[in-house]
Amino acid sequence: DWGQQLQSMAFNSVPLLSYALSDAGAIEETIEVKIGGQVSNVWWYNAENNEVNINSADAPADGEIIEITYAALDCQEE
Repeated sequence: DWGQQLQSMAFNSVPLLSYALSDAGAIEETIEVKIGGQVSNVWWYNAENNEVNINSADAPADGEIIEITYAALDCQEE
């Protein structure tokens, strides 16, 4: 079965833009990414590295601002 290996190779061959989150323990369900002021869904969260990734094919145009907001476990109020 070569399916998994081929999928992994294809995924790893696509250049990524990675944005490290400054607070550890980001709550994935609260992450919101805006590109140029518009909510985007072309990203995914890598919990192991605490970063948001975007395929370079979905990269914003030069000069567009990327905003990432989220809640973190160590920042929640009781």
